[in-house]
Amino acid sequence: MSFLTNARISIKVFIGFGVILLLLLSIASFGVYSLIQADAVFKQYRGLARQTNAEGRIQANMLMTRIYAKNFVIEASEENIQGVRDRAEQTIRMIEEARQLVKNPQILEAVDSLQEELRTYIADFEAVTRKQEERNIVVKKRMNVIGPETERNLTAIMLSANADADVEAAYLGGMALRNLLLARLYAQRFLIQNDQASYERVLTEFEELEKSQEELEKSLENPRRRELAWRARRNYEAYLSAFKEVHAVINERNQLIHGSLDRIGPQVAEQVENLKLRIKAEQDTLGPKAEAAMERAVIFALVVSLLSITLGILVGALIGRGIARPVRSMTAAMRELAGGNVNVSVSETGRRDEVGQMAAAVEVFRESMAASQRYEEDRRKAEQEIRESRDAAEAANKELDDKNTMLNGLSRKLSKYLSPQIYENIFSGASDVVLRTDRKKLTVFFSDIKDFTQTTGDLQPEDLAYLLNEYFSEMSQIALHHGATIDKFIGDAMLLFFGDPQSKGVVEDARSCLRMSIAMQRRMRDLQEVWKAKGFTKPLQMRIGINTGFCNVGNFGSNERMDYTIIGGEVNLAARLESQADPDGILISYETYAHVKDIVEVEERPSLVAKGISRDVRPFAVTNIFQDFEHEKRVLRHEGDGIYVMVDTEKLKGEAREKALAEIKSIVDRLGRTEA
Repeated sequence: MSFLTNARISIKVFIGFGVILLLLLSIASFGVYSLIQADAVFKQYRGLARQTNAEGRIQANMLMTRIYAKNFVIEASEENIQGVRDRAEQTIRMIEEARQLVKNPQILEAVDSLQEELRTYIADFEAVTRKQEERNIVVKKRMNVIGPETERNLTAIMLSANADADVEAAYLGGMALRNLLLARLYAQRFLIQNDQASYERVLTEFEELEKSQEELEKSLENPRRRELAWRARRNYEAYLSAFKEVHAVINERNQLIHGSLDRIGPQVAEQVENLKLRIKAEQDTLGPKAEAAMERAVIFALVVSLLSITLGILVGALIGRGIARPVRSMTAAMRELAGGNVNVSVSETGRRDEVGQMAAAVEVFRESMAASQRYEEDRRKAEQEIRESRDAAEAANKELDDKNTMLNGLSRKLSKYLSPQIYENIFSGASDVVLRTDRKKLTVFFSDIKDFTQTTGDLQPEDLAYLLNEYFSEMSQIALHHGATIDKFIGDAMLLFFGDPQSKGVVEDARSCLRMSIAMQRRMRDLQEVWKAKGFTKPLQMRIGINTGFCNVGNFGSNERMDYTIIGGEVNLAARLESQADPDGILISYETYAHVKDIVEVEERPSLVAKGISRDVRPFAVTNIFQDFEHEKRVLRHEGDGIYVMVDTEKLKGEAREKALAEIKSIVDRLGRTEA
């Protein structure tokens, strides 16, 4: 025990820690040895698990590829084509990733075979899509054009003969028309079902049509009807040729599907499943080995750890006894000092070890406490000054936040008077507010309300304000949605343009302007229904003119008051086109039509002359504004005896939509009970 009393604490601690380190080294050595053995087996097992996971992902993506391919057969949409391509490419990437994980040569060979089969599947699917495209081209550009034309020819013969009281020609024309309609009906059925019965029925109907046509031609004496009969014969022969061509293309497509896709898909799935089973068999073998290795490592580590803990406790108890007693004495002295007793006596100062050094340090601490009390008052004063400074800073920050809030509110209000593009450029610093203009090629939009002056005389000011505000609000939303720059509202007219300050290119600007104009006229048709329902007998009708050309655009005015606008002869031409447009119509210049002719149907109008334009202007009226509108209209309205219904689908959303559906269902239920 004399060693524990006289030895330095550092020596005691060194010996104690030395023993502990030896014990830890023993534990670590035995543990590392056991873990190395277990890790080798575990890594192999984990590699197999990653392979299994990779094969599972390949299997799932291949399944999605086949699903998209089946969907394409049912509905040949671009979405399904892209789905097959994306999923197939992703599956090939996953096969490449799985290939990096495989170590077994036999499994690697199976993975390579799987990859080759999938590439064949993709190539055959691309061939199927090409056949489908061939089929669609023949159907849309030939059959769907020739069929109606032939029907019109035969109908004209039948009507003409009936008008001339030629009963035989009218009857034979009707029989020929019947055979044609049946042939087209079964042709459509074949396009959907691809069945041989429909194909043969089409051929049968055309044979009957040929007989009826021959009898009809023999009976016709009228030159006009003979001409129509000759055209009908030429057309239905072309239709039959196109149908046979479609039949051949569809058969080739179906052979690819049944002979390749339907064969390779299940074959790939079976190969992936076999790979998974082979890898699982290896896992089932390695699993017990890994578990046994881990159990041995755990038991070994536990035994060595228990021995080490026992030895550590014995060594710690011996060393701690020689250190704890003087430390407890020093702790008592520190407790007195902590209570504020600076007169406490510090013992153990005569020792030569670290405890004696610590006692000397405590004595210094006792002397320092007296000095610290003198500085306490200074510290409190400093804290008070800091609090006052912090309060002042918080007040300044609050004032700054209030000013920022005010400026933000002001900027939001100013934005209502500017086009969003101009507002964003100014407040982001992209544009300077100076008098400057540029010459750019823009697409200019001009619109007004038909007979607006007469309408203002027939309406009360409040009703007129309501109509104009709703009209401008709806049109502005559509304009901003398509990226238009709103120049100004002039009474009932609007001036918009595309190409500055942001542009997608001259062509895309013209297309965006046309799409916006069509959307506006369609929305106006919805609004007309709404206004009629609210009692306005003469709803507003809008006319639109569009022109593309070089204009001066920028800030015009003075340094004190300026306006961002456009000027030039091309702007006047847009206004001139608008004045010549039909109500609910769109009239565009040739310069605009040249950029949009592939997305619009038009009718050329007589040339006109515009102020500031030296050339003759070729205007074109857009004719497909309301094409398929009945399927897309947002306002649904029905009126009859005892019923009036109007629904604005654009405004009826969310909770309001659910309530409306519940109310309609309740009305239907009540009507059902009333009828019963």
